[in-house]
Amino acid sequence: LQLFISLVLLQVLRKNPLVRRDQTTAEQRRNATPMMLFWIAYVVSGVYALQHLNVPMFNVIRRTSVLPVLVGEYLIYNRVPSLPSGGAIALMVAGAWVAGIGDMDYNALGYFWAVVCVICTCAYLLLLKRVKESSGLSDATLLWLNNMYSFPLMLLWTCGGTNECVDVWSYPRLSEPSFIGFLLVSASQALLLNLAIYRCTAVNSALATTIVGNVKDVLLTTVGLFLFGDVTFNRTNLAGLGLGLAGGISYSVINLMKRMPKTTSKATN
Repeated sequence: LQLFISLVLLQVLRKNPLVRRDQTTAEQRRNATPMMLFWIAYVVSGVYALQHLNVPMFNVIRRTSVLPVLVGEYLIYNRVPSLPSGGAIALMVAGAWVAGIGDMDYNALGYFWAVVCVICTCAYLLLLKRVKESSGLSDATLLWLNNMYSFPLMLLWTCGGTNECVDVWSYPRLSEPSFIGFLLVSASQALLLNLAIYRCTAVNSALATTIVGNVKDVLLTTVGLFLFGDVTFNRTNLAGLGLGLAGGISYSVINLMKRMPKTTSKATN
């Protein structure tokens, strides 16, 4: 539903300069194919992981994605984070390991799919930046290509590989206007979210996009601890969650402070 609504909105807004679409060549579409495939794998593996893990643990494991992204950016762009940034990243990874040790609801299959999700997320973000740089296509064009080619495959997987279609049709409130309204609003937000991800990755880096996502996890992890009722609390698990959140906040603050002097000097000049 999110993919379909995003395609409709991109088509309706195609003449708006903010979401302009470029003409693409066969070579550009071919070069973008690996990025699309990793996006599909990232979404599918995330869904499977959440079937076996609680939301806080899933988010903690996803925070370890900074490590493979860090390695990828070093190999591709020869980028190395500063010592304070490296310390914050290490804190996040340590938090994930501590939380994993204290996870009383350990599920090997859930951890496997979460790791697959982490790898696919990193590959997707790194490829996104590389395709953007090599093709020069706009963010809206890349998003259009990703959604257009992913939609039939995701629809096939949803209907044939899951029980989602049956569950949706049997949902008792499906015909209520209020539910449909909230569902459409929620699904339409995917366009803004994905455009923001594309822009952040293009302007900054795949690592910056990964870390910024951890700020969202501060609220999501905290709410998930109490909202869904599937978390077994213990001190080790909570300590790991706290370390991971502290690392994510620290990295964001460190990089914000590094950018502030540049912004201030430009404003002064």
